[in-house]
Amino acid sequence: MARTRSLSMIPGATRALAGTGSGDPSTELRLTPGLLVLALLVGVLAGAGAVAFTYLIALVHNLSFYGRLSWQWSNTRFGPPSPWGWGIVLVPALGALLVRRVIGRSEPAAVGGGVTEVLEEIFGHQSRIRPRLAFWRPLATAITLGTGGSAGDEGPAMQFGAAMASVLGRRADFSQHRTLLMACGSGAGIGAMFHAPIGAWLLVLELLLWPWRLRAALVTLMAVAAGSWCAASLDGSAFLLVSPHTPLASWPHWVPIALLVGALAGATALLFIHSIAWVERLIRALTPRAWQGHVLAMLLLGVILITTYHWSGHYYLVAGSYAGSSALLQGQIHGVVLLCTLLILKIAATALTLGSGGSGGIFSPALFVGAALGSLVATLVQILDPSLHLGALASLCAMAGLIAATSGGTLSAAAMVLEITGNFGLVLPTLLAATSAYLLRRHFLTDSYFTLPLTRAGQGIPENLYQRYLTEKPCAVVDKR
Repeated sequence: MARTRSLSMIPGATRALAGTGSGDPSTELRLTPGLLVLALLVGVLAGAGAVAFTYLIALVHNLSFYGRLSWQWSNTRFGPPSPWGWGIVLVPALGALLVRRVIGRSEPAAVGGGVTEVLEEIFGHQSRIRPRLAFWRPLATAITLGTGGSAGDEGPAMQFGAAMASVLGRRADFSQHRTLLMACGSGAGIGAMFHAPIGAWLLVLELLLWPWRLRAALVTLMAVAAGSWCAASLDGSAFLLVSPHTPLASWPHWVPIALLVGALAGATALLFIHSIAWVERLIRALTPRAWQGHVLAMLLLGVILITTYHWSGHYYLVAGSYAGSSALLQGQIHGVVLLCTLLILKIAATALTLGSGGSGGIFSPALFVGAALGSLVATLVQILDPSLHLGALASLCAMAGLIAATSGGTLSAAAMVLEITGNFGLVLPTLLAATSAYLLRRHFLTDSYFTLPLTRAGQGIPENLYQRYLTEKPCAVVDKR
């Protein structure tokens, strides 16, 4: 692994850490009416863009899987079998060919996860994102997910919001606040996609705005709330995942359960991150051209998709697998063998998609893997003690743990899981599990999934504000007002 450089050696890092994007880190952030209006506009545009993005994914999915023109597709419900039969094996490969040979030639930066690119732009490129990414990134991701790729839609939504914010900041003569506006756009994008404004806001504070200042945090909260409101107004405000209400039991078993599940989630996150990196290295070594490796990986993914369908009866692994996550939370998927198989196959499918250069995020796959891991733990515990029914508690803790360990955000992971399922009474277990998972992953791997590629490229960016305060001296005057 490349040696981590000091933040002062990274172009633009000091001004990014100030939370304003100005040349002087100590510059006071003034909450002018123009800045507040622009932040709200960024949030609304990011929210509307997230809704349009979901319809674009639906259009591509209906065309590629069913041969029909339709914007209607609910990724929270299992789809019917494709009329192509075993021909569905070719669909992900054709999507990969289109992404790599057409979109990749026009905009190479459109492939990849999205969040890593936002971090790189904020801390390494002085908060500048090319405007064309606001078009090419959603299109590349829609093709990847719509044709069966196993990835999430949240990372590209963050990059779309950040790109829009960067453009508007320059056009409206707010260039000194581009970092703050990009954080607003990123948070609004993921908040609108997940219907989780608090989790998205905390994620921005943990990953993008450190050391954060109260005024910057308030502006970001306004933008995230505006984006979530816009998405809810246009597309409804139902919870993303269907989960039974799980009140916190009075018995003390939830503490060791949360710690155990969190530790297992941290270990699984290590496997998740290394699997993606391993596929990336393998494809680079075996194929002379990147597009060839991506097509071959997605062809293998197509084989996994159709095999899983004929074995289980559903396309569990397509896109973010929200329908599968809901089924796991509701206890509709049973059996140790099936749960283990789905867990392993989801990791493999996501590694093939993202490791080969597909466009998409990791949050949604982490939710499915966490739900499967928690259901597996609950099943094994019940086998050992039939009187102990964990319900969805173990799955919710594992989901929070997977997101915290892969992303580096602990508070945001717990908040996001609670918001997308509506189980707001499980704050303590999910926080405990998220912290346990994060600490275990960090003990063995100092980088998150987002910062690992940057570290290997020599851009030593701490994964969150906690690491920044533990390893670096403050480089900005913190506004405590």
